[in-house]
Amino acid sequence: MPRGKKIIDYCALCGKEEKLSFEHVPPQSTGNKGNIQLSNFVDELDNIDNPHFIRKYGKIYQNGVGYKSLCESCNKTTGSWYGSDYKSWKQQIEKIRKENPDNSSELPETTITFFPLRVLKQVLSMFISVNRGKFKTNDFEKMKNFILSKNSQRFPTNIHIYFFVLTKDSPFEKQTPIYAMWPYSILDKAAYTFSEITWGGLGYILTLDEIKLYDNKYIDINFFSKYTYDQEISQDFVFPLKRNDLINLY
Repeated sequence: MPRGKKIIDYCALCGKEEKLSFEHVPPQSTGNKGNIQLSNFVDELDNIDNPHFIRKYGKIYQNGVGYKSLCESCNKTTGSWYGSDYKSWKQQIEKIRKENPDNSSELPETTITFFPLRVLKQVLSMFISVNRGKFKTNDFEKMKNFILSKNSQRFPTNIHIYFFVLTKDSPFEKQTPIYAMWPYSILDKAAYTFSEITWGGLGYILTLDEIKLYDNKYIDINFFSKYTYDQEISQDFVFPLKRNDLINLY
């Protein structure tokens, strides 16, 4: 969708019909600017299935990656409430990843100082933006109320958000956000709904219907909601490293 074109539609967050603004995902302050080329999941499947074909490299976004998804009010509100603290969280982890040896299986134990609730709300708002109109009404209302009430700690109980860090040789350093149904158990033919955002070596997966990922490469960050908006903590983390390719995707 062209950035300069005026779009009147329903805001992905508040639901009001307004002029939509361009929402950078992740925030522009985290390095999401300039011309950026993203890996596309479907194209990567073609690249593996057709090794003799011309390789596809994904779409090039100008002036950063984002979507006309939020009204100006929601864009400004979430940015001012959560954006700078998400940037701090991301930069601290990126610094450790950059300094870490290439062949490591995990990042060394380190102390991250951050505002957990603010980080969680920024991450959830990114999922709202990239999945505009795809969530069920009940799920959407819970997410909306959690984000737009900055002091709310009522994170939806049927949702899980997982954080992961990529190895330096992962091909999906920057990836087009995914929203999909994915096989969960071949035996019972069940499936779960998930969404993923990967950017600059860090990634998040949102699952619905209380589905949990038990792989130790993922860190469930739902516990961030137990802290208040003004509560800053310093916590020790050991981040396992995950190679994000189509063989080791989930």
